[in-house]
Amino acid sequence: MLILNKTLKNVSFVTLGNFLNALLGFVSLILVSRYLGPEQFGIFSIVFGFFTLISKFGDLGTNHTLVRYVSFFRVKKEEKLEKQVVGFGLGLTYLFIFLSLVFLIPLHQLIANFLNVSEYSFYLLLAIIFSFGFILFNTYNVLLQALEKFQYYLYAYSFSSLFKITLILVLIVTAKITILNFLLIYFFAPILGYLFARHFFFKSSDYLIKPNLSRGSLKTVTPFLYFMGAASIFGALSEQIGVFLSAVIFTSYEVGLYSAASKLSIVFGLIAGSIGTVLLPRASRYVDSENIKKFAYKTFLLGLVLLILIIPVIIFPKFFLTVTAGSEYIEGAKLLSVLAIAGGLSILTGSFSSVFYSLNKASFFALTSLFGMGVELPLMYLLGTKIGVDGLVYAKLAVVILTLVTSFVFYFYYLRSHSKSSKIV
Repeated sequence: MLILNKTLKNVSFVTLGNFLNALLGFVSLILVSRYLGPEQFGIFSIVFGFFTLISKFGDLGTNHTLVRYVSFFRVKKEEKLEKQVVGFGLGLTYLFIFLSLVFLIPLHQLIANFLNVSEYSFYLLLAIIFSFGFILFNTYNVLLQALEKFQYYLYAYSFSSLFKITLILVLIVTAKITILNFLLIYFFAPILGYLFARHFFFKSSDYLIKPNLSRGSLKTVTPFLYFMGAASIFGALSEQIGVFLSAVIFTSYEVGLYSAASKLSIVFGLIAGSIGTVLLPRASRYVDSENIKKFAYKTFLLGLVLLILIIPVIIFPKFFLTVTAGSEYIEGAKLLSVLAIAGGLSILTGSFSSVFYSLNKASFFALTSLFGMGVELPLMYLLGTKIGVDGLVYAKLAVVILTLVTSFVFYFYYLRSHSKSSKIV
């Protein structure tokens, strides 16, 4: 019970912190959606979704790799290897930032045309330029999580959230409400968060880090990095595919309805993220089958407990939409209800999937992400063209269910072939 009690304590702390930040994020989105309206909020969501997609691509598997190996080598007290992994992760992050600027800037107009926002191509250009802040913010937050400095991770997150909502309120009071102004706030907030996260990381670590891309460092984290890189790419696409596909098929108004519902359901992703934040460093320490079984059982129970949080949203979607985004979005009630179910199941999947770090099976994340993306995109397009925007959320729910089932199948398959070894403590 020690693992579960400590995990629950850490999850409670991180979840509370994430909840407070999520509350600020909700208020920010409520204000943005209310003052822009469904059509303009749809355009905002397309641009911000593109910004988020670039930032997620910037992971390239390094963030999960950092959590896995920094925790692993720190427990083994192998500081040299720990420093190599951190340096390599930062080096790969800086390389991606450079490549994204070089290759995406010339293509921003083509991307805008494809997403049916050609008149807003300048906004996409800004999203490309400012994506570096989001990428670095995520990387340093992951490093703090790997060191289990959850309080510093939350501090950096909080500074970013407070900056965002403060400036949004300033825009409303001064009547400077435009899509561009709101986007600029969301572009600059991660940069501030990155500066704080970087400061807390160097305050927490007892060594200096220099970015590197040496072959020795690459060899240390291979093939885990490759699998997690593939998982990050497909996962990022899966997160934003609904917004982008709705931009191609539907009107900006319908994009706004879908975006509002998906943004409100983000609370479930934050809960799943809170669980992952705490569980991943701990999961990386276990290699013997007996402890892995216990860990899997307890994380699954934890997911079930948190699953009950979805019930009010499923039953009263109109109420939640009315008091948050506003009555203009009431047509998206069914979207929110289905996305809430999908979000709840994602919590369960996310908590249980952390056991694959113990099994050192990064291939699971790559294969399920590829499978999910391969099913979700055509299913979304098929249902979206047949029954409208509702089809997008039904497709997402189907993929979440398939992923959950696949998680159990892979778990029992991998566990059977996993040889017993000593527990790393």
